Amino acid sequence: MLVAANRLLTHFAVWGSHHGNPLPPLQRVLLHIACQKGKRIWRSTGKRNRLEAEKFLRNVALEGQHKAEKESRGITFTEFVARWRTYAETNFAPSTIRLYNEAIRNLLRIVGDRDLRAYTALDIEKFKANRLVEVSPTKTNIDFSDIKAMMNVAVKWNMLDKNPCAG
Repeated sequence: MLVAANRLLTHFAVWGSHHGNPLPPLQRVLLHIACQKGKRIWRSTGKRNRLEAEKFLRNVALEGQHKAEKESRGITFTEFVARWRTYAETNFAPSTIRLYNEAIRNLLRIVGDRDLRAYTALDIEKFKANRLVEVSPTKTNIDFSDIKAMMNVAVKWNMLDKNPCAG
């Protein structure tokens, strides 16, 4: 049985044989093999017959879908910034944080606050074009690189699949 749920493919294997001789049914345990990101993960279903194991896996798949739906809603840019600030205070000088905060304010003013995953390369281009009208190209590039660095942190933290600033 193959179940596709959130990039997770599973199938059953019966574990339990001794020197080629199958074990009695009460000693068998049905396993499912999950292939995720190129790695096989063997997990016991804890069930001894196939129907119970399939029911167990359907429940696991549904839980995975609910989790994926919840994660896809994600967090807003402002919520991400709140988490990022703790990281920034640990890793950057106060003057650098001030530059980041200015870039954040301008991105929110120009593009608006939305789900972090909803930002596109087009939004970033709009941000850069508006900033070029307001400030010098050098300052625009500084703001852009600050936003790009923040989005890289979001990718690193698995909040984004891809950085919308990456060209």
